[in-house]
Order: sequence, then structure tokens, then C-alpha cells
Amino acid sequence: MEEILKQILTEIKELRTDVTTLKGDVSLLKDGQERLETSLEKLEIGQKEIQESIIRLEEGQPKDIVALLDRINKKLDKKGFEIQVLNKRVFEVETELESLNRQ
Repeated sequence: MEEILKQILTEIKELRTDVTTLKGDVSLLKDGQERLETSLEKLEIGQKEIQESIIRLEEGQPKDIVALLDRINKKLDKKGFEIQVLNKRVFEVETELESLNRQ
């Protein structure tokens, strides 16, 4: 009878050791899970920031294009006026030459 009680006590001690080991393992797993969840949250925040940056860039592109087109348009207008002035001068010179040729 004493032998059976000793075996039972030994088994209970082994079970306690196993349970303690399992508790440690579970604690390690929980810590790992918390670190993974924290990393996932950081990744989601980073993804959201990237998406917001892309949206800002996409919204800014049409404004940049319009600004460039306005600049080009102003330069073309300026060159157009310069060409008109030159055309008038050429016309006046041609008119003078024509009148000199007729004399």
C-alpha cells in the first residue's frame, strides 16, 4: 500500500512539473503573440501612412500638371506677341522695299 502511495506521489510531482513547464510555455507563447500583434499594428499604421501619401501625391499631380500647362501657355502667349511684333516689322520693311522698287 505504501508503495502505491509513493508511486501516486511521484506521478503527482511529475504532473506538477509538467504543468509548470506548460505554464511557462504558454506564457512564452502569449508574449510572442503580443509581440506579433504589436508588429501587426505597426505594419497597419505604416500601410495607412503610405496610402495617405499616395493619395496626397495623386491629388497633387493634376495641380502640378495644370501649373505646368499654365506656364507653357504664358510662354507661348509671350512668344506669340513677339512673333506678331516681328511680323509687323517685316511687313513694314517689305512695304518700304516695295515702294522703293516702284520708284
